[in-house]
Amino acid sequence: MGVKEALAFGSLTAVCAFLAIRGEPFGWWGLLFSGGGGAVYWLSTRESPPSVGAAARHGLLSGAERHTSATRGVVFRTRRSALVVGAAGAAIFVATGWWLIGDARAATRAGERLGSRSPELALVVGAACVLFFGALLLYLLAALVRPGGLALLREGVWCRQPGGSWWLPWDEISKVSVVGVMGQRFVGVRARSAAAVRAAGVSGWTRGWNRGRLKVDVTFLPRGTVSADRAVEAIRRYLDDPEARERLGDPAEAERWSPPGASSRAG
Repeated sequence: MGVKEALAFGSLTAVCAFLAIRGEPFGWWGLLFSGGGGAVYWLSTRESPPSVGAAARHGLLSGAERHTSATRGVVFRTRRSALVVGAAGAAIFVATGWWLIGDARAATRAGERLGSRSPELALVVGAACVLFFGALLLYLLAALVRPGGLALLREGVWCRQPGGSWWLPWDEISKVSVVGVMGQRFVGVRARSAAAVRAAGVSGWTRGWNRGRLKVDVTFLPRGTVSADRAVEAIRRYLDDPEARERLGDPAEAERWSPPGASSRAG
């Protein structure tokens, strides 16, 4: 979490605490939003340093078979723990939304106000929380069943994330770098030709924005897998050395990108 995000969550938490002390129900709900939500945001956006990142594995990442016959390579697989944190945050907001709806309905039946606020406002806010974060929770729970990651294969790079996927052959990559978006560090990959990228889902929808604002075509959020710098280093290693790509099918190649003592067994 960056300084701006920390100040924003801290200020909101302080204001909500003041309102809660004054007996405003919205103060308690706000504390859950800003305090609990801030804690979950901090946990979910922490990036592991290279020395303690997840082990690279020699194995498969589902979906690559649509683009290449050489589907085994060095895989940085998303750990389920990163998805659990996101799901926990979504569950907090869903619970808060139900709480708001329940209190709003009780106040409406009694003809009362929620502190100094209209119960109708709480009902709208609560319903919005349940609908939006409920959908996000279902999405993350589905992702827990089949987590994604980044696979470096002999013919190219395959990425599958909860929001989408993309494939880019090595010879079509012109640049790889770390790009910042809303306080998070992404791996950004620029293609020589926009037509060379095979992207689906969110990865396809955001290509225009990526190219216009970030000067890349596709991105990968390495949270829960490996640090962004380490992922960029790995991609550049095989981008700059075509002969090294032939070793990506060798199980021993995954050892190069695993922290000391970490297992790189096939997975």
